[in-house]
Amino acid sequence: MNDECRIQNRNKKLDSHVFRCLPRNTAPATEALNPEFERYIKERSHCIFCDMPPKCSYPQCASGKLSNKTCSRCRLAVYCSRDCQKAHYRVHKKKCKTSTAGPGSSGMGLTGRNLQADAVGIMAAKAELAAAMKQVEEARAAAAKIHAEVASKQAMFDRVKAQEDEAKINLDKAMASLREGGLDDTAGLDKVAPAAPKYSAKEYWNKRYAGKDGDEDIQVDDWYLGFSDLKPYLSSLSREADQPILDVGCGVSLLGEELCDVGKFKRVVCIDYADVAIETMKKRAPKQGLEYLVQDASKLEFPDNYFAAAIDKGTIDAVMSGDDAQGLSRAVFILKSVYRVLKPAGKLILVSSVPKIMYMPMLTSAHLPWTIEAGLLKRDCDSGEVAEEDVTAFGTWIYVLTK
Repeated sequence: MNDECRIQNRNKKLDSHVFRCLPRNTAPATEALNPEFERYIKERSHCIFCDMPPKCSYPQCASGKLSNKTCSRCRLAVYCSRDCQKAHYRVHKKKCKTSTAGPGSSGMGLTGRNLQADAVGIMAAKAELAAAMKQVEEARAAAAKIHAEVASKQAMFDRVKAQEDEAKINLDKAMASLREGGLDDTAGLDKVAPAAPKYSAKEYWNKRYAGKDGDEDIQVDDWYLGFSDLKPYLSSLSREADQPILDVGCGVSLLGEELCDVGKFKRVVCIDYADVAIETMKKRAPKQGLEYLVQDASKLEFPDNYFAAAIDKGTIDAVMSGDDAQGLSRAVFILKSVYRVLKPAGKLILVSSVPKIMYMPMLTSAHLPWTIEAGLLKRDCDSGEVAEEDVTAFGTWIYVLTK
C-alpha cells in the first residue's frame, strides 16, 4: 500500500472518530467551532472536539499506534491492527448490528465527504440554539430590570405616602388650632391672631363687597400678589381666544383686567359666588375678551377641557379657614372641579399663605394626577429678589399644578 492510500485510510478513520465524538460534544460555542472545523478539514491532524488522534476501539490495546483500520460494517469502530479488530469482534458485533439495523441503513457508515455536511448542519442548529438562549437571557435581564424599577417606585410611593399621612396629621392639628384662635406651640410655629373673619361664608363676602363691614377700599382688593408677580408663571401660556384663562374667586380684584391689558390674553373668564362682587366688577369699563360670571368654584358650569389655565389667589385659603369641619372637603371639590375644566397639560396656579407642609396633604387628598411644583416667595425690600424658604414657613407660596 502506497503512502497516498495510507493517508486516505487514515483520514477515513479520523473522520469516523470525529463523527463519533461530535454528538456527545456540547461545550464549544458555534463561533469558535467554525474555524476549528475548517482547520480540521484542511489538516485532518486531530479531533476538533477531544483534541486527540483516534484511539483503537479495543480496550486492551496498548500499542499506541494511530488507528487506521475501520469496521467495514458500521464504520464507527477503529483499530490499530487486524489483531485488535479480531480480538474485539465478539464484543463489538452486538453494537455493530444495532448501529446498522435502522431504516435505510446500508452498512456503509459515514465517509469523510458527508461528515462535513452533517457537521455543518449540527453547527447551524447550535447557532440557532445559541441565538435562542441569548434572546432568553435578554428577556430575563429586561424582566429583572422592570422588576427592579417597580420595586423602586413602590418604595418611593410608600415613602411619599408616609410623608403625606404625617403631613395630614399635622394639617388637622393646625386647622383645629386655627379654629380655636391660634396655632399650638407644639407645632413649632408662631402664634397667629385669633378671631379671624368667616372667609368661607358667602354672606361675609357679599357684606364686605357691599361696604357694610367698614372696608373703605372695596374697589381694588388684591390678595397676596399682583399681576407682575404672577407674570413669570404665565409666560408660557397661549394668548389666543381658544385658550381662555379662568380666574377662580375673582372678587373685586383687577387681575382679570391686567390679564387682558398687560398680559395680552384674548379671553379671560372671572368667576365668584359672591354676586355683589360680580355686579361691582361689571359696572367697570368693559374690556374685550373679559367676562364676569356668578358661579360656585366647586360646581363649575363649563364643559370639560375648556380652559388653558386657571388662577386662584386665596380662594381655597378662604374656603379652608372656616370654623366648621367642611373646609377641607370644599377645597377638594374646588380642585376636582377646576381639574375637570382644564385642558390636558393645563395649569392651575394657586397662591396661598399656607406652608407647604400643611398645604400638600390637601392637594394630594383630591387623588388627582397633578404634577405639583411649590415655591415660597419672599420679597426683599431692597432688591426685590425671590428666595426659597423652609416648608414650614408662613409667607406667600405659589403652587403650580399641571394636569
